[in-house]
Amino acid sequence: MEATIAKQGDEAPLENLRDFARQGLNFLNWVDDLFAENECLKQRVAEQDEEITALRKEAATLKEDKASLEMKFSEMSKLSADMAKKSSEEGLKKALTGTINKSRHKRLEKRIVIKEMLMELAI
Repeated sequence: MEATIAKQGDEAPLENLRDFARQGLNFLNWVDDLFAENECLKQRVAEQDEEITALRKEAATLKEDKASLEMKFSEMSKLSADMAKKSSEEGLKKALTGTINKSRHKRLEKRIVIKEMLMELAI
């Protein structure tokens, strides 16, 4: 034992062991902090995923609204162009009848839009 003490000099083996234990505790505290930060980041990612999902749903709704409005505008401009060409009441009746007959061959959404436009014109 005296040979070991002589090799190490004035340093006590117990002090070296304490330093090693402190370093180990510091490392474990650092790892614990990393785990806590990781959990916070996971929570932020989950919140941002929810926000992204909500924004995608809103974008889809806006696209549908835009398509509907574009279709309505297109039908209105076609009808307005036809109406501008004909000024008499009989011409109006003829244009409305023609539009109704043409709308039978269109999809349900377009027929609904045409019906709304015709009701607005009639009022």
